[in-house]
Amino acid sequence: MWKLGLQTKGGGRERFEIDSVSTFMVLKCKIFELTNIPPEKQILKTGRPPAIIQVNNDDTPIQNVGKMLQNMDLIIVDESQDSCTVPPPKRVKISDEIKHTPQFEDIDNPSNTVFSSKIEPQNVSTLIGVVERKVIPSDNSCLFASILHCLKPALYKLNKRLTPMDLRKICSDRVANEVKQNASSNLMSSITAESDGKLTSPAEYSKRILDSNSWGGYVECKILSEYFQVQIVAGNIEIGTFNKYPEDNSKFGARIYILYDGIHYDACQRGNGISVFRCEDGSDVYNEVAMVLFDLKEKRQFTNTTTFALFCQECYTNLEGQKEAQAHAKTTGHINFVQK
Repeated sequence: MWKLGLQTKGGGRERFEIDSVSTFMVLKCKIFELTNIPPEKQILKTGRPPAIIQVNNDDTPIQNVGKMLQNMDLIIVDESQDSCTVPPPKRVKISDEIKHTPQFEDIDNPSNTVFSSKIEPQNVSTLIGVVERKVIPSDNSCLFASILHCLKPALYKLNKRLTPMDLRKICSDRVANEVKQNASSNLMSSITAESDGKLTSPAEYSKRILDSNSWGGYVECKILSEYFQVQIVAGNIEIGTFNKYPEDNSKFGARIYILYDGIHYDACQRGNGISVFRCEDGSDVYNEVAMVLFDLKEKRQFTNTTTFALFCQECYTNLEGQKEAQAHAKTTGHINFVQK
């Protein structure tokens, strides 16, 4: 484990740790978390006088960068303002991209994908620690934030920057497009069943999912798995089991892991930022995630949805458990709930 210092343009300093076998891209992503400067905009320098760290391949382990980067070094980070030498990141225009893309016929058997770039698993060395839970803020967008955290290194390499709201728009447009093509869509039927009959049209679903206070669930996992062409493996802490979207490990070339405690999702990562893995059950990574899952289960780090306390954000009624929330929604039409 290397200990590095970080100095920003304003003179602020802090220290952080990173595995020496982590790639240079993982280092950039870590610096992004600390400074909010995107990897493609970062100018990293070390030494006296400071010299730019030159790396030909961002997949190079930091321990192999050479004399320009060593353990205990101070990294000076600046943000490039030169659009000629560092191209600005492209922001994905979700609505336009989906609008001009062939439609899906069935969520389990898509005819095509709206995400054109293939996400590949990262290289995992047995020396890079073990899988750990990455805690995601509890802001009602935790599912989307967890998926984005896991995909962050891959998306940066593809020069794509997405937000939880972008993922909500992907889900909204996906449902609207499918129902437009197939009025008896299985996807809309799943949404209606999951909402206890309250959401019966794409417009109703769109209104809910585009509300930043609404939660995502298994339907959104299926949609986003197909969109990004990556398998999403969700560990249920209370039960101690995995749900895979899709179930077939051979469908995509990469997978990510997230953890669900009954009301909240967190991400999984290994070695300070490696979070895209091969679709292999029984691998070291799979077993490490399982150990994290069972350890959290033993410690009862989950919420039993039959007894947890919530209140309705629309009429401020206090409720207990999922059943009361569903009954309240059925009676009033209210669907925005927050845990007390």
